[in-house]
Amino acid sequence: EHSPKEPTCVQSTVPSNCSKILEAGHLQSFSSFRRHFYHVNHQRIKSSLQDQPNIDVTDIRLAPINKTVQNDFMKRLNENTSYFPHLVYHGTRLKNIESILRYGFLIPNRSHPFNSEAPIIVSQNGRAFGTGIYSSHSAVYSLSYVNATNTLLVCAAMPKRDKVGKIERSHGNILVLSHVSQIIPLFLIDFKYLDRSHTNYPCFNEDKQSKIDKNNEIQKKPVIISRKYLRKVLNYMNDEVRKNNRYQVRSFELFN
Repeated sequence: EHSPKEPTCVQSTVPSNCSKILEAGHLQSFSSFRRHFYHVNHQRIKSSLQDQPNIDVTDIRLAPINKTVQNDFMKRLNENTSYFPHLVYHGTRLKNIESILRYGFLIPNRSHPFNSEAPIIVSQNGRAFGTGIYSSHSAVYSLSYVNATNTLLVCAAMPKRDKVGKIERSHGNILVLSHVSQIIPLFLIDFKYLDRSHTNYPCFNEDKQSKIDKNNEIQKKPVIISRKYLRKVLNYMNDEVRKNNRYQVRSFELFN
């Protein structure tokens, strides 16, 4: 491994030039890394859906990823500087995007290794290549998994390699990650369909989604009754029971 203070030559599918080098400045902060990653991959990101004539990319924006998730990714990146992270895409449901941005990607049926507040999710699309986090080098392929939204996640991934540097768990254009800190969303691609054969859904909106989540949380909260009020209710119920019992006793005496 190289020291973070030294320029680190990396292997990548991007053209061979100085952009492939991760220097100390790129590793100092998440924003610095993301800026450099976009510099290296911006042409590929911008043209990722250009082969789809019925799709128009309306925006490419920063993913508002949680600071803790950033730190976990940067820690792994600083420990594995021999290879430049891969550009991959991930399509999912609208409701899952907010969770990914808050907790990072999660592995189905497993608790988060660092964050006890993260939910345990179940697999929604099968596990053809085993349990893990599924991503793709193809934005078009990932598009088939987008559901109820017009937003696609653009990510950086650090796949595990064997002793000779061969990538593990790579299956065609599908890349499976075995640990939550191996992949992170960097950007969001918003798009719209130009033909009527596809339905256009809302793009992910952080503020709007947060309001929806807060409203759902409020609805889920149990109703809290004060002890004083509860005592009054119970006393009233007991009084009614006693009155009813006295009535039944009197009725019994009257008819006997």
